[in-house]
Amino acid sequence: FFFFFFLGGGKKKKKAFGQSTAGNDARLLEGLPYEAGCALNCLSNISTPYLSETLLEDVYGMMNSSKPYIRKKAVLVLYSIFRKFPRALRLSFDRLKDKLKDEDPGVQNAAVNVVCELARKNPSNYLALLPQLFDLLSHSSNNWMLIKLVKLLGSLIPAEPRLSKKLQEPLTHIITNTPAKSLLYECINTATNC
Repeated sequence: FFFFFFLGGGKKKKKAFGQSTAGNDARLLEGLPYEAGCALNCLSNISTPYLSETLLEDVYGMMNSSKPYIRKKAVLVLYSIFRKFPRALRLSFDRLKDKLKDEDPGVQNAAVNVVCELARKNPSNYLALLPQLFDLLSHSSNNWMLIKLVKLLGSLIPAEPRLSKKLQEPLTHIITNTPAKSLLYECINTATNC
């Protein structure tokens, strides 16, 4: 009901609102990517433990949407859901991990952002993601994602000391080749803390 309460208006929406259950909402919003994005953004701002638990299945389904915009928004709202309903992390971790390999760079970036925020509290829980993160670091050209990856991998070093040696080559490559000062700063900061 949340999505249709938020969206309101329109005959189709009003009819669907009266007949809808939580499981149908995501399917009805599939053809309305920007409305779905607004609803997901709203959920991230007003989520409660009850809303997070109730709507997790819908958000989980939206993570496999055919539209990259909806997948990205669904991935981003997960962080808010995880904060309010921690058990959701176990339930949706595999799908979040899959989004690190998504064909859309925006979805990948969203997944890296969520993992980066989660790893601040307990970095050792995310050591299993090292191969995907290292692959993204080696192949991405998006400076903002590289900044997040460098920060994230730097935060994982205390939990996995061997990582500092593996990071030397990619960090050196980025330091010598990037014109972006913010990325250069993060690489040097991480390299000095290794």
